[in-house]
Amino acid sequence: MFRFGPEGDVEELDNYGQFTLNEPVLTAASVSKGRLLQVTPSSVILIDSSGVAVAVWRPTGKSKINHASANEDYLLLATGGNDLVLLNLNANMSEVARRTFEHEIASVSIPTAPAKVCLMGSWTTSVVAILSLPSLTTILEESLGGVDGGAIPRSLFLGRILANQAPTLLVAMGDGRLITYSVSEADYSLSQKKNIVLGVQPVYLQPIPAADGLVHVFATCDHPSLVYGTEGRIVYSAVTVRGAEKATFVTPFNAEAFPQSVVAASEADLRITVVDPLRTTHIQTLKVGDVVRRVSHSKQHRVFGIVTIQLKVEEALGVERYPSFVRIVDDARFDIIDSCPLDDQEFVEAILCAKLEDGDGSQSEKFIVGTGFHDEESDEPKRGRILVFELGEERKLKLACTAEVQGSCKCLEMVGGNIVAALQKAVCPTIHPILSLRD
Repeated sequence: MFRFGPEGDVEELDNYGQFTLNEPVLTAASVSKGRLLQVTPSSVILIDSSGVAVAVWRPTGKSKINHASANEDYLLLATGGNDLVLLNLNANMSEVARRTFEHEIASVSIPTAPAKVCLMGSWTTSVVAILSLPSLTTILEESLGGVDGGAIPRSLFLGRILANQAPTLLVAMGDGRLITYSVSEADYSLSQKKNIVLGVQPVYLQPIPAADGLVHVFATCDHPSLVYGTEGRIVYSAVTVRGAEKATFVTPFNAEAFPQSVVAASEADLRITVVDPLRTTHIQTLKVGDVVRRVSHSKQHRVFGIVTIQLKVEEALGVERYPSFVRIVDDARFDIIDSCPLDDQEFVEAILCAKLEDGDGSQSEKFIVGTGFHDEESDEPKRGRILVFELGEERKLKLACTAEVQGSCKCLEMVGGNIVAALQKAVCPTIHPILSLRD
């Protein structure tokens, strides 16, 4: 617990009222009538402004509280794995409804008050359900596809991200994907399904109120992003505040000394920051150490592909060498993930990111690299290569295939599914399609 003074002074407290500070906290929130709510695995405590407990609720038997979500009116709890419980915060946490599900509950969410529905994600069947309030009856179930570990809905959000448009449902998955839907306000039917890859670790959603009743959503994962609406579309912006990229939880904060702020907590520290309402330009610098020849970007893998040439002096032999590299740079953290050296005397000339066949009918973004072999006896290279690199789940470079060309490959482009290469003074219009290039 921290107490903030009007001048910005901060004091950490050893205790606060009847709150429990020696257990994990599932959620804590300000609710109606100036009261504060705390949920731990063993209990729910509602206190007034003086710290005195107004009401306490505990699960029956040996059950524990697994998940919790609250607005000003209701508290939604998942207990014992399969039980969903709704408590009325305006009536001293009286139990309004209870429902037992066949499969274990993976996540719950209740929109801001007044809310007519709540959300529940299933652990085993990979399903997200929209339930009516206060009865907890099912209005709609949506299968998310697959029941493997990555398909678990870890976090849910329903709210208005886009101005003058239908509410948006966000489903954050255990494999780093974010699934979005447009939700009908008439019957809660879902449409316009989209899949976005934010990272490779589980994503957790934390709403941040914005102007005009809209909401920004902070998505915490290995590549945290801010999800917000602008010009009628949803934008996913990488977090650029130093230290906040490792945040495990964020919450809106509006103290006298820090108005309209956001608190970002990580394992190392607590940071108070603000959300920039403007799409300003941010500059980051990465010192590579080599000469960077070309740059290409993969939106799917969220990386830059760069090709570089390094100056290497071998003093014992009195010669200079110029090894070339293909490197992968994370587009959010801006650090080098992987590097692949090329052959001796092979100079890198071009790089292109394009969607190519995987061999099983699907497509994914790959980096295509053009090179030339410099010959000391000739002013112009007489041969070169076109290399195709795949990126696996860990975004490591894997050479998928190569093709020899007669000259240095200066430029690359895709035309009709074929790779077109400019070779010094000639253009080879139809280099083999990618399927015939594979080893």
